Parts: sequence; C-alpha cells; structure tokens
Amino acid sequence: MGLVRVPKFLKLLFSLLLVLVFTFVAYNNVTSGETFNGVIFSIAVLVAFSFLIKETLTTTKKKSFLKKEVLLDSFIIERLKTSLSLSYLYLIIHLSIAIFANNDLGAFEDSVVFALFVSFNIFMIAQIFQAFFYNSKE
Repeated sequence: MGLVRVPKFLKLLFSLLLVLVFTFVAYNNVTSGETFNGVIFSIAVLVAFSFLIKETLTTTKKKSFLKKEVLLDSFIIERLKTSLSLSYLYLIIHLSIAIFANNDLGAFEDSVVFALFVSFNIFMIAQIFQAFFYNSKE
C-alpha cells in the first residue's frame, strides 16, 4: 500500500463531522442528566472547534484547499499494525481465558467490556511508546 493522499478540504470536512458527532454526544449527556460527562465533552468540542477554525483560516490564507496532503504512509501504517497486533493479542488471550473460566453470561459480558477497555488502552500506550521511540531515533 502506497501513500494515502486527500485534498485538504476533505480532511477539514471529516474533522468538522467529528466535531458535530462530539457535539451530539455532549448534548445527549447533558439532556440525560450526566452533567459531568456533558461538560467534559463540551470542553473537548470547544477545543477541537478552535483548532478546526485555526486550521481552516490557515488553509484559506494559503489558498490550499485543493492541495493534497499525505494522511498515511508505510511508516505510519506499520506503527498502526504493531499497536493493533498487541491490542488484538491481549484481547484474544483475555477472552479465551474468560470463556473457560466462568460459565456465567453476566460475568462474561463484564469481562468483554473490561477486555475492550484495556485493549484500547494498550493500543494508546503502544502508540505513545512508538512515538517516543521513533522521535528519539531522529
């Protein structure tokens, strides 16, 4: 797989879509009575929206909306593969142990939720570790 290039406006449009999704989640949390989560998501929306406005203004000033930008190259894809394989390995080991450890369906559902949460954290930590490792080589 080679480089993945997209025009700058598509990247900004996708970022706007994510901001709108987080806005919906924040609104849903506030209306359902979970004010703490709503406040946290609202702060995240404000920060993301400010970055999006800054990026849009910079792109407009440079008149580079149609200029293509590299999103993925082989180096980034290999880093993602490494992190995903570590995360997947943990998930498989945890779930295979949970299947044979207990026959209770409720306990297995809790175990699946915990396994997904820890697997996501392993993915994030692996990404951070690889970022520090590869930046220290330069």
